[in-house]
Amino acid sequence: MSREDTTMVHPMKAYQRVRITTASPAELVIMLFEGLVRFTAASADAIDEERWQDAGRNFEKATEILNHLRESLDDQLAPDLVASLDKTYAAWTMCILRAQIGRDAGKARSLVPQMQGMLEAWREVANTAPMSVAS
Repeated sequence: MSREDTTMVHPMKAYQRVRITTASPAELVIMLFEGLVRFTAASADAIDEERWQDAGRNFEKATEILNHLRESLDDQLAPDLVASLDKTYAAWTMCILRAQIGRDAGKARSLVPQMQGMLEAWREVANTAPMSVAS
């Protein structure tokens, strides 16, 4: 199947690819947080429904996003803020791992409001000032 055929078969993937490649750094962080919230909540729901493979996949995706956010931090821009974000992302990662190992939906679900709060903060930043800094 050619690349054009793949695009025709998966128009949503093509849309997402364009959205990502044209997004500002702040918009990319917002997209990452939207995914983080979605996958963390979905992992909790999957645990509740005893869909262990789905829970594992969603936990893995949430952890990958957190790893990416941590790797993209630049402590030269705002060292105190970056240190705080790094600690937060590390704590969330540990909580996700514990929730996964313990099959604890409540532990996973407890992160969602914190993540949503951070998502809203990024949205505010993106709406009030142009940004050239990611995560």
